[in-house]
Amino acid sequence: MRPQGELIRYARDGSAVRIDPDRRLPGRGAYTCPDAGCLRIAIKRKGIQRTLRSNDLTVEGKELEKALLKYNASKSSGEVV
Repeated sequence: MRPQGELIRYARDGSAVRIDPDRRLPGRGAYTCPDAGCLRIAIKRKGIQRTLRSNDLTVEGKELEKALLKYNASKSSGEVV
């Protein structure tokens, strides 16, 4: 189990999910490790929808994965997203 500070937070934004790098969006949050494989597993198992307690939630896996890769790249280069 990793410390929460090492995990990526996802939050509901309307009827979709987005990455919440500052951990400031209101409501429940779902967390995965920063690896794209963890995100794919969470989406496949509907873990994000279950954690956010929403069956009508749209989880765009490809878009979230692109955003995660962009976030990881910016974090490793020192940029602010």
